[in-house]
Amino acid sequence: MKKLFLPIINISFLTIALLDVMPYGFYNLLKIVIFTSSLYYIIIFYDFNDSPLMWISLFQSIIYNPLIPIGLGRDVWFFVNIFSIIYFLRIIIYQFKKVGLKPLEERINDESTDKQPDLEINVQIEVEEISEERKNELFEELKSWRLKKARETKRPAYIIFHDSTFNDIIENISYFNTKDELTKINGIGKIKYRMYGEEIWDIISGYIISN
Repeated sequence: MKKLFLPIINISFLTIALLDVMPYGFYNLLKIVIFTSSLYYIIIFYDFNDSPLMWISLFQSIIYNPLIPIGLGRDVWFFVNIFSIIYFLRIIIYQFKKVGLKPLEERINDESTDKQPDLEINVQIEVEEISEERKNELFEELKSWRLKKARETKRPAYIIFHDSTFNDIIENISYFNTKDELTKINGIGKIKYRMYGEEIWDIISGYIISN
């Protein structure tokens, strides 16, 4: 529920704005709320490699910028606010959607033209299918690693990685050949790959080799 708080707050402000009955100060506050939220989502969607939502967030931050106001007519603002409500509803759907439905091998083929981050080490290992029991053990090992990182960095565990990201890794583990393929997993963007990719790969490769 915590991750839904921000989009719900923004939708509430925008819905009230559509009524066009609030004093001028409310609309200044609205711009500040939407502007700061959009900046936050620019970082989030960049990290998640979601370019469309990242660019929409950038557009939002420009339109609602309280420092250099953009003069739009009342009718135009009405439609801009409706668009923004749809944008934040899309974010809620994004946070609820189930990830990992498409095999990693298909994602690699579909996105073969995408740029991969520069790698200092490109390790290759042969992977065999592992049992459900061992997958569960790997999931618990990844959660233990995440908890340790959360305590070290004083950040909530879900900010480091969602459970859905670990599930996606485990379900597609048979398709991994190199470490860089971690960037095809939902929830592992360029930033998190640089921060945690090496450690995640060490867990996965060491786990597979141990089977």
